[in-house]
Amino acid sequence: MPDKVDAPQDVQKDYEKQKATVDAAQNKVSDATKELSAVQSTLRDLQVRASEVGQAIAGYDKTLADGLDAAQKALAPKLNNAKAMLKDLTKNVDDIVKGFDDNLGNQKDAVSKAKDAADKAANDATDAGSKAQAAQADLDAEKKRPQTLAAQLQAVKALLDQITKSETQKDYVAVYFLSTEAKSQLDAIGNIPTSDEYATAIKTKEAAVNAAKQDLQSKKADAATAADAYTKSQQKYDGAVQSRRADVLGALKAVHPKAA
Repeated sequence: MPDKVDAPQDVQKDYEKQKATVDAAQNKVSDATKELSAVQSTLRDLQVRASEVGQAIAGYDKTLADGLDAAQKALAPKLNNAKAMLKDLTKNVDDIVKGFDDNLGNQKDAVSKAKDAADKAANDATDAGSKAQAAQADLDAEKKRPQTLAAQLQAVKALLDQITKSETQKDYVAVYFLSTEAKSQLDAIGNIPTSDEYATAIKTKEAAVNAAKQDLQSKKADAATAADAYTKSQQKYDGAVQSRRADVLGALKAVHPKAA
């Protein structure tokens, strides 16, 4: 009795199976590498944040509270003594200070309004610039209209030549298709203006460009004026803020307590 022979091994199938296993393992490694890169990036970000927070906390001056307490204790008796010496005159002082602060408040409001006006004028100038560019582009397109129309008609003529050729070959399927293409292009062209109509269009669009340019120049001038007004208003306010105490002290020289 002959020995039993094992079935031949299918090497190709074994190779494909092993390759699939390797590919799957490589995909897992690739995914793991991407995940590792992401978590490492997050870790670095957290490290930087933790360092910044730690530096901010470590740099805090714990003696600040002591300084505040010392200043409050030093100020209290001085203020109370001044009130005792001035008596009712403190109202005069407070009124003068309030007058200065009210004036500063009004100046601050004026600065805010001047800034709003300057911003609006700048935006208006920008819009005017865009409109001038659009008007110029419209005029340029109109100037090129004859060339554009000529090119479109030339394309239709080429189609008509193809249609004629197809007719001589009795290829009416091609005739029909090419005719619909030609009609579509003719519809897109629409009406061609007369020379008078074209001249009117050019003159109208040129006038629009000129008007847009004049408006742009006007808006630019307005913007420059508004910006200058804002700058001067800000400078005046900043100067008043810086000199506030000196100015108040100068005005308070008129307030004198009565001799005891």
